[in-house]
Amino acid sequence: TFIDDLRNFFLKNFPVASLIGATTDGEIKDGHVSTGTTVISFTLFENISLKAYISNEFENYFQAGQNLATNIIEKDSKVIISFIDGLLGNGEEYLNGINTINKEIIVAGGLAGDNATFTQTYVFTKDTIYSNGIVGVSLSSPNLKVITDYGFNWLPIGQKLKVTKADKNRVYTIEDKTAVETYGYYLGSDISKQLPHIGIEFPLILEKNGIQIARAVIGKNDDGSLIFAGNLQNMDEVRFGYGNAHAILGKTQHHINKLYNQPVQSIFIYSCMARRRFMPEQI
Repeated sequence: TFIDDLRNFFLKNFPVASLIGATTDGEIKDGHVSTGTTVISFTLFENISLKAYISNEFENYFQAGQNLATNIIEKDSKVIISFIDGLLGNGEEYLNGINTINKEIIVAGGLAGDNATFTQTYVFTKDTIYSNGIVGVSLSSPNLKVITDYGFNWLPIGQKLKVTKADKNRVYTIEDKTAVETYGYYLGSDISKQLPHIGIEFPLILEKNGIQIARAVIGKNDDGSLIFAGNLQNMDEVRFGYGNAHAILGKTQHHINKLYNQPVQSIFIYSCMARRRFMPEQI
């Protein structure tokens, strides 16, 4: 396969380099957005140690996060860059698992994509590839400085709805209707028929500790339940979210300003598939 050829190329030509990778819903490079191509980022460090980890042997994504953190966090680790399966992966559980091992470390990355076919995503290193796995690398040095930031700007709309039956990231009913029926009732049957594909663009938004959190649909089941990229709980109050291009673009300068007077040598950007599909070239 293409990924195998890519991995073999790195094994042969860059034997001492660390490599982690993931399939995606699109690529960002030098201010340009593409799909169906491959972007490889080379970063050269003078005195930073790298430790990579890949696994598909875990009972759940909480345990997967713990396993990764236990294996690659060292005394001077400042950041983990990680990708996990985009169909079964529970990002919230995964981060919670890492958090039990180390509360200070910054984590960047995301869920792997497959151009919205919702069939199979892959994560890999130079010598291993998994479809239902996790991969990550830690960057460790007393001299390394890491800054993290994020943009949200998906706005809630409509009335608050109560989640009436949920099990972690699987939501069975909202206001005692099936999750699929709820999407159909509020957003129209055309959208509910296109779940999970179109659901990415209309996440459920809940508020926790004053922070708005979006939960995007990544799977649909025959019983009318939906799988989300993170957890929802019984009695959570949620609203539908929609993208606001003006708000998203208007905040760009705000994020750039945060980088002024910082010793930035590399910037890694990760964007979600909802944002790419909502405003393709402008992300």
